[in-house]
Amino acid sequence: MNEWFLCKQKISKLTNVKISFGYGKRQDSLKILKNKSVLLVCSKRMDHFLRNDSKFKEFFRDSEFIEIIHVDKYPEILEIEKVFTKLRNLDIDFDMLLAIGGGSVIDTAKLIKVFFSEKSNTIKSLIWKKNIKKYSKNSIPLIAIPSTAGTGSEVTPYATVWDSQGNKKYSISEPFLIPEYAFIDPELLEKSPKNILITTGFDAINQ
Repeated sequence: MNEWFLCKQKISKLTNVKISFGYGKRQDSLKILKNKSVLLVCSKRMDHFLRNDSKFKEFFRDSEFIEIIHVDKYPEILEIEKVFTKLRNLDIDFDMLLAIGGGSVIDTAKLIKVFFSEKSNTIKSLIWKKNIKKYSKNSIPLIAIPSTAGTGSEVTPYATVWDSQGNKKYSISEPFLIPEYAFIDPELLEKSPKNILITTGFDAINQ
């Protein structure tokens, strides 16, 4: 545990992400989200869990507006483009982005973060970006609450996009994609299905 806190301090200095670690810490994010219009990115399983979670019912009750984007697999170019189209049609100014889940969920939230900086973007234009940095000043804050181990996406500037048809994987990397807040709550991992607990645990060991 002491090693983790030393690591946390080093990461905070390098990235400026505000990190909070401990059982039940997901609840602390509610102080930031209260009375905010929030876009939640999570899996369908996590959506169900949160709606029945005593620590998070307050979020669904008190947030000004909640829209939910479900992510249940790796971010695919075609699926992300559908998300962008949905958000364009909503035409809502969200105050905060909240990502609760594994690396794919948090990566998707990062791509949405770029989208909100310049809504004319397509996912392909992001992949072949030239001037993505100029959009960073318009980005909205992202809170990341990881529910798995291994990826570290909650403290990195990277977002991965998959093109299964072309059998390729792309990565976008910009400093402003680092989440502003990361709440590391081991309870979420413990309550994950056993297969996720095992596979992401081995991922962390391999990393």
